Amino acid sequence: MALNGVRGRYVDDAWARWLEPIAVMGLAFAFYVAHFSVPFLINDELFHILAAQSWLEEGTLRISNGEYRRARAFTLALAGVYWLFGESETAARLFTVVLACLWAVVVFLWARNAIGRLAAWFAIIAFCTSPDTLVLSHFIRLYNLHGLVFFLGAAGTYLLFTRTLSAPAMAALAAGTIFCLSLAVHLQLTTVIGLIALILWAILASSRWWTDFILSNPRAALKLAILAVILLVVAAFVLIDSGLAANLLARYRAAPSEVDHNNILFYHVYFVDTYPVLWGALPLAALIAITRRRTPALFCVCMFAIPIVLHSFAGPKESRYVHYVVPYFFIIWGIAVTEAMPWVRDVAVQAMGRVFPSETMRRAREPGVWLSLALVTAFFLGSNPAIKTTYKYLHEWPGHPGQAPVAWANARPVLQPWLDKAPVVLTPNDLHTIYYFGEYDYIVGITRVNASDTGAEFGLWDRGVPAVSTAESLRTIMACYRRGLYLGTHHRWRNTIYGLPDDAADYLVAHAERIPMPEEWDLVAYAWENAEAGALPECASLPRLYTGHGQ
Repeated sequence: MALNGVRGRYVDDAWARWLEPIAVMGLAFAFYVAHFSVPFLINDELFHILAAQSWLEEGTLRISNGEYRRARAFTLALAGVYWLFGESETAARLFTVVLACLWAVVVFLWARNAIGRLAAWFAIIAFCTSPDTLVLSHFIRLYNLHGLVFFLGAAGTYLLFTRTLSAPAMAALAAGTIFCLSLAVHLQLTTVIGLIALILWAILASSRWWTDFILSNPRAALKLAILAVILLVVAAFVLIDSGLAANLLARYRAAPSEVDHNNILFYHVYFVDTYPVLWGALPLAALIAITRRRTPALFCVCMFAIPIVLHSFAGPKESRYVHYVVPYFFIIWGIAVTEAMPWVRDVAVQAMGRVFPSETMRRAREPGVWLSLALVTAFFLGSNPAIKTTYKYLHEWPGHPGQAPVAWANARPVLQPWLDKAPVVLTPNDLHTIYYFGEYDYIVGITRVNASDTGAEFGLWDRGVPAVSTAESLRTIMACYRRGLYLGTHHRWRNTIYGLPDDAADYLVAHAERIPMPEEWDLVAYAWENAEAGALPECASLPRLYTGHGQ
């Protein structure tokens, strides 16, 4: 009888070990799949889309007459998806949704193994339902693949330092860990920040070993310390003298715009606005977690706190840049909540004893305990605006912060007659223009000008297209081409950073004809005709057009 009971529990546990990750995958997929067929709204998505199309058509990563080589592994994987299932918005979004679901499963499996089933469920539900996770699950960009492989690499490192493994198992795990972390660095250079956190944790995790070594071999330890200092000094000198240190610092501090460039409180404010309760009590949760589950908790604290601090001093600031370490934030809370739950339940039992003191009301105490626990948990989690934001996103897809939905496909029949006869096309939305209408001739925006080969007006941007941003440049173009078309979104209209500034927009309004389109399309288009075009001396020195729309 006892044997059957033990066998029954073993079978149940075996089924749970398999069914739980399947349940996580299914729940995550059901949660994410609601909006996976939305159009390509975000400019950055089309980098991979266009490069993947080029790979299938001609074996290159070409966009215009340049190449997009960042995160090539993701682009090639997307090309593989297109090859298997055909080119469509649905296939592309489904690919990122599946990656997000796999990431959720990996987080759950590690958390269940390291901290327990209940804490793992708390962490994974909080992670999957966070607003950024929901948005990025549909974002056709490198972030889900990056988060997945970085977490796998970090988990492999954790196992290497906390488990006793056979030599073959250790070699295989080390090889897999190196591959995952190398792929993560390839996808996103800021992975180096995560690697710094991983190295510092590894030093802490091996502190007992090197402490014992120092105590038992003080002379050898001193020699090694001197050697390490010498190597560090030499390495620092080489980095500084070669200019590599300055280059790395410049890349660390580089940002596409000055917005939040020096705002070291950016991520603090983000978590205060999104998870004020969880963020404000995080130090307490970390102390509880480390006290009760030292090894996994210390790992999660290092993997979250160190990157957040280092990213806060970096130049570019976006919540998606730190999303790869967000799972550790929820795992810390998973440990803290489950460890505090027995104490909270004892308090609830005492409270119900005071609320229902008489023996005749004793039966109400146990339901009262569970109801009070449910209310405390609901209030604790519901006090975070993230819940409301996620609910809103499920009903009204946001696309991406700062970019409203556009109707490029709907505008095609309206604009195509103008495109057919326009010898020159200007746009701040280069990728959308290529995807929906074909090539363009001039990219608009001061950031593009600054990134061009000359850093000045009409310099060639990184895909070989001239970049302009001023009213004077616009006047020259309109005076040199008999016909032309400006096409862009409202978001980049009268935008001094990413589109036309006010003076250039005013010049276009005064000298071109607006093409009427419904306001909800969120598109701005102006066409001009100039019978006397080509008379200016500057016309001869304009860059040769790539597209060949006409003359």
